[in-house]
Amino acid sequence: MAIVKSGWLHRQSTILRRWKKNWFDLWSNGRLVFYNDQQRRDMEDEIHMRVDCINIRNANACRDLTPPDGKSKDSLLQIVCRDGRVISICADSADDALAWSMALQDARVNTIWRECTTSSTLCSTDGLLGRWTAVCSCLHLSLSRALHFRC
Repeated sequence: MAIVKSGWLHRQSTILRRWKKNWFDLWSNGRLVFYNDQQRRDMEDEIHMRVDCINIRNANACRDLTPPDGKSKDSLLQIVCRDGRVISICADSADDALAWSMALQDARVNTIWRECTTSSTLCSTDGLLGRWTAVCSCLHLSLSRALHFRC
């Protein structure tokens, strides 16, 4: 599995609403993981874009959100999750925010690929209904649109 995009972004904390710098990795299987540092020692949280995300808001669509000092409103993004969470992030520039938005949107709508642990064969979902197409001998399950698998 490969990293599609990674870098520093500001993330607004959920309780105090303070902006904090986090290292973000977007993986080819659609997982967005953020850490306290670039060495990836302390994971803050993880979102599976295809499963958890229902919308990505850009710039002015980020209602009632003020960017960190020195950043423009065009640098803002919000990831709206099925469980009601809204992850507010801010890039260093409008161009960087656009690049992140495109990568996140792509991860949200495209087919998910996972490599099986017992073979080198790839398995995939159809991308629409979350049903697994067995290309290998793994057992794949879809429960309440949450994707689970075991090899």
